[in-house]
Amino acid sequence: MATIFGTAGRDTLVGEAGDVTIEGGGGGDYIYVWGSSDLSYRHLVVHEIGSGNVLIFDTPAPVAGLGQLRTSIDIGSGVASAEVVSGDSNQHIADIVFTGINNVRGSPGADFITGSEGADTIDTGVGGLDIVRGYAGDDLIELSQYADHGEANGNTGDDTLSGGGEFSTLYGGQGNDRISAFGPSATANGNKGDDVLVGSIFSGDSLYGGQGDDSIEGGPRKDWISGDLGHNTLAGAGGADTFHASAGDDVVRDFSIADGDRVQIDAGLTYDPRQIGPDVEVTLSNSGHMTLQNVQLSSLPAGWIFSA
Repeated sequence: MATIFGTAGRDTLVGEAGDVTIEGGGGGDYIYVWGSSDLSYRHLVVHEIGSGNVLIFDTPAPVAGLGQLRTSIDIGSGVASAEVVSGDSNQHIADIVFTGINNVRGSPGADFITGSEGADTIDTGVGGLDIVRGYAGDDLIELSQYADHGEANGNTGDDTLSGGGEFSTLYGGQGNDRISAFGPSATANGNKGDDVLVGSIFSGDSLYGGQGDDSIEGGPRKDWISGDLGHNTLAGAGGADTFHASAGDDVVRDFSIADGDRVQIDAGLTYDPRQIGPDVEVTLSNSGHMTLQNVQLSSLPAGWIFSA
């Protein structure tokens, strides 16, 4: 692998062909990389000194008769922030790996981004099947709304995650996290900590509180909501929602017969619904408990609670 060295100032460095390592030297460098001409992956490794910033331009030479040109980029030690800009609408950069970096904006292609031990700001860019690992620190992670089947995990720290395309997955990890899904049929899981989860405006979200005392609110359409463990506050916010009664202690603020809301319990469990003051309280044989606020048991239709 060839190596190109920059200076301590701002350099313009060009990796024209083959696999290249660029030692930027600091100063905030502009890096131009050519895509491969045979549809094989190229590999570019970028290091900076003194927490430098880099702006990488994908400028593949046009090759008649070939499809998308592809370049794999590994942003490594010493880079404080990086942004990848595609040279045209063909989105030639197909794969990026960022490692141990605080401030990232990804490419139009598929990115794999791992944050640093500190607080990171990570924006995956405008497309691609992106995967993000926040690592440590209180991270701000924006998963592209075009990243269908994308995945983001805040890991440790109190993280804020948002975005994602269709069938995307957002994990809070450890810490007290805030997760806002965007795409349809998204999955959000707070995991450990006291988390806040908000569903998308589309239908089909699955929202899991995980461990801890969580607050979960669905979107205006049909969602599946589970507080899991802990003392949780749940709301459907419109649509025919399913509230999963698990081993935690859950309070449902807006259970609506008119919207078609239902309660689901796991197969094999028994349950005991009772009217306690203005609320319906459901006790499960696994010691789980769910309260439906301001609901009359006598008004609930057949099928309002079911096993699956």
